[in-house]
Amino acid sequence: MDFPRLHTASTARRSKRLGALLSGGLLAAGCTLVQADDGAAPQCQAQITTLMSLPVLDGTETFEPRLYHPSPDLVYAQYSVELGDTLLEVSIDPQNNTLTRWTLEAGEEEDVRHYQLSCDENGRFSGDGVEGMAVDGGLLLYEAKAGDDSIPDDLALFYSRDH
Repeated sequence: MDFPRLHTASTARRSKRLGALLSGGLLAAGCTLVQADDGAAPQCQAQITTLMSLPVLDGTETFEPRLYHPSPDLVYAQYSVELGDTLLEVSIDPQNNTLTRWTLEAGEEEDVRHYQLSCDENGRFSGDGVEGMAVDGGLLLYEAKAGDDSIPDDLALFYSRDH
């Protein structure tokens, strides 16, 4: 089954760890397909309802997601956020439609989580257990089951784009 591919908006610095990304997969939850009126291939609509309903942790403060200016194009780059002594990094691979999040904490083993993305539409993306939106200077990201105690399950996070 073919599904909408992520488009490349920019070639940016990517982590060397992109080789570890998962590949392939079927259409995952978090996306609906809409048949175009002209009979063309179905287009996806990224589902970011949960993301838009949660406060966003940006540094040490929380903000409403509507206060961030959406970016129509998702830039494929390295994104990061620091939560206390924990560094979280995110990369998105457009060829494999995957998002990978690394958790790096001093004295702890690196935790890696992979998400298969099913849809990228106008800078918004979704997949099984993840919702995100490109915004000026970074990315808003919500993980439904992050599996990491350092990531709050009742907040979205603002990841700034690494330059």
